[in-house]
Amino acid sequence: MRTRISSRLSKAAIVMLVFSAGAFAVDIVNYGPFACHFYNQNDDGGYGYVGAADWTDTQKQDVEAGIMTWASNIANTAPRQLNLHIYWQNLEGAQLGGAGSSVYYNGTYSASMTEYVWRHENNYTISGPDALIVYDIDAASDYKPEDQPDYVSPIAGWNFGSEQPADDEIDFRGTVTHELGHLVGFSSSYNLNLNQFGTAGDSESWQQRGLSAWDLNFVDDDGERPQVAVSWDEQTNVDVQADEGDSTSLYWDGENAVAANDGELVQIFAPTEYLPGSSLSHLNYDAGSVYPGSLMSPYVSTGISPREPNEIEWAMMADMGWTIVPEPATMIILGIGGLVLNVTRRRA
Repeated sequence: MRTRISSRLSKAAIVMLVFSAGAFAVDIVNYGPFACHFYNQNDDGGYGYVGAADWTDTQKQDVEAGIMTWASNIANTAPRQLNLHIYWQNLEGAQLGGAGSSVYYNGTYSASMTEYVWRHENNYTISGPDALIVYDIDAASDYKPEDQPDYVSPIAGWNFGSEQPADDEIDFRGTVTHELGHLVGFSSSYNLNLNQFGTAGDSESWQQRGLSAWDLNFVDDDGERPQVAVSWDEQTNVDVQADEGDSTSLYWDGENAVAANDGELVQIFAPTEYLPGSSLSHLNYDAGSVYPGSLMSPYVSTGISPREPNEIEWAMMADMGWTIVPEPATMIILGIGGLVLNVTRRRA
């Protein structure tokens, strides 16, 4: 079974997440550069999200561990705390969760607020959340494909805490770290509505925003690179979907990542069918054989889940402008074996 993990929620020049505070006490805990706002059951934080369950101490510790996995290897210093709002939700379909961000843009360049404040060390303050993450309360264990009414999910639920998940569990700590990866930059500005990069909206609400640092390292099979569209009806020449029989059409040619990948371009997830929220925002996954153990893979399985970026992913962070310690070439990441059941598709 494949389930989706994260749908982008960007709405921010700066585009900001719509926010209205209710009269309740949200648990706010500082972890590294983030001020984490944990919304408990029935807490209404605006943007259409109401907490579906209370947060336990163990679950909060998993969030802390995910944040510190990134923060402990990043030398950039955020001049203020980033307000991260986090919810349990009863998500529809096969989704494990979703990550979204307020977005800074100037027409040429765009960045999540996490990138703008932390990577660029810019003390810019907005009202409301800088970023938002939601998680499915049941780890998509209640998902049934429409054409399989008798389907029995192999997923029992989440694994919480530092221990490795059981064979029928999805690892929450690894999922947290993955979602944070989209906030720190693993996310494209591609606009599916109009087949453009660097824009948002449709023909009636078109906005020219700019390319993300992630997009700047893209090159397709024909050598085409993303360009910011100059009008609502200008379509990109970049091939965002693989040809039939191929696993991808898009690659990353950042210097650090290519060096970490033994001189080869890094494959980006761009399958024959465009998958909103997954395509263009993950490393490629081809039967688990391309980058096994990748944190930023579009898939995760029960029983095992990467909890740290691998050497290539840290190198991609450096290519996006982050100061990584130690340097990507000298960083040693313990590899984790290939995915077991190909259970869960992640969305960005």
